[in-house]
Amino acid sequence: MSLKIILCHFCEAHGPRVLFCSETKSQAQVKSKSNSERINHQGGGMCVACTSVQDHPGFLSSDSNCIENAVAGSDIEPVVYKSSQYPDSADDFSHVRQACVKSLSNEVGMGQKSCLFFGDTKNGYTLSQVFNLHDSKARGLQRLYSLLAWSRDRYFLINYWSFFEENFRIVIDGLVKRAEEIFTSEGRNDVVPITNLQRARPVTARSLSTLVNCDDIFERLHKQFAWILKNSYSFYVEVPVPEWIKVTEEDSEVAKEISVDLLSEDFLGTSLETVQNDSLNGKKSSKILLPLRALYQLLGGSYFIIVCLHTLIGNQVILRGTNQDFVTAILNTFAKLIPLGCCRIKSLADEYFEAFQFNFLGLKSCVKLPDHVVDSDLFVLLDVKGEGENLNHYQFEVTSNLFFERDQMPQILTNLERILVNTHDFSASDVIAYYFCLKEELMGKVETFYQFTRLSPDCKNSRLQSCFKILDANSELEQMMLRFWLNGLSNKFKKNQMIYLKEFQIENIS
Repeated sequence: MSLKIILCHFCEAHGPRVLFCSETKSQAQVKSKSNSERINHQGGGMCVACTSVQDHPGFLSSDSNCIENAVAGSDIEPVVYKSSQYPDSADDFSHVRQACVKSLSNEVGMGQKSCLFFGDTKNGYTLSQVFNLHDSKARGLQRLYSLLAWSRDRYFLINYWSFFEENFRIVIDGLVKRAEEIFTSEGRNDVVPITNLQRARPVTARSLSTLVNCDDIFERLHKQFAWILKNSYSFYVEVPVPEWIKVTEEDSEVAKEISVDLLSEDFLGTSLETVQNDSLNGKKSSKILLPLRALYQLLGGSYFIIVCLHTLIGNQVILRGTNQDFVTAILNTFAKLIPLGCCRIKSLADEYFEAFQFNFLGLKSCVKLPDHVVDSDLFVLLDVKGEGENLNHYQFEVTSNLFFERDQMPQILTNLERILVNTHDFSASDVIAYYFCLKEELMGKVETFYQFTRLSPDCKNSRLQSCFKILDANSELEQMMLRFWLNGLSNKFKKNQMIYLKEFQIENIS
């Protein structure tokens, strides 16, 4: 695993230094490392203040649960928590060293009361908590330290920010309390005359064990860091999702068919006139599509947005009219806005069907809706009034009990409306390409949300809200949309995902 818990120190003689690092290893990885091959990675000299266990083989602790599983005949290799001066990997150390420098210099926050988050995909991500320890021999009577959680997975760190912050505070409070006691006792025996306050105080390098008067302080820190490592992985496992299992449609043939539909001339029409010139009645109703911009102009912006919103969050969309081919065309066009697995379409129906049966329903004009549907806010009804092929003769009426503010709309709908209105810079084909990108981005969030729900099935509401915050789903409508779009993940994706998670946990439990 890439997670590392690191203690850093700003040495007054040598600058930022990595002081102590704990990481998770397998027994095979530990045996393959030669403890005699230890070098000073940091360069620029060392002193007792920026040295912890440099000449020491380090500390090792085994996970008793993994040992029991191994003894029982499982293929799971025992996990070892290792602590030493530096990470074993030179590549990891370069990133950890950079995080150390940032945490003690340009990433220092005001008050030092909470963790800071920084990083990128190249150098990894870091949660940093900066703190001071009193030292009567130091410049300013205190020394600067930082406690870091470093990982290549930003979602892992952000999802469990509160976990790391809470346990970092426990470690820090213990160190601060010990250092405060030593500082107070030394102050009684070493009173500085007032006449000497203006003179430069001599600076003496002192180790952490001296500051807290504890010879086995790093062994204690090892136990604390190992506990954090173990419990952080008890409810979350870092899983890089491979490209080959990112399948968002039922199968490749259906996905190819949808692409052909969306790129057809029908869908790429740029105006209402283009739609009017095409005969609606002469086409196979299941394949009829309308240009998004033409549909936006036809219904009007307000009606289009209302129907789109119900479509995106999974409410039932009901269209009712005399021209069933035209009704089907509108129904199919809205259905293409969401993943295939979310669509259950029934057109040309003579009676009402419940939402759990069909979330896109086309009815004849004479069909009445049940009272429980009319009183619900989980549906939208679009009445298409008119006949013939001249679209200017049609009128539309929308019925919906869902009330929402414009600023509460999902971001994907806001962006879609913006590009539909901008007819000067974006053609109809640009609209499709743009929406494809929006849809793909949202499906990426849905995949992340799915992984979170599988890895933390019994998670509390606070953790769930943290996940929504990371995915930028702050409104209730955004969250409803994410939950609904989970249906767009194919069974193949879900199956491969779970298989991959199990294999990853077995092969990379360390």
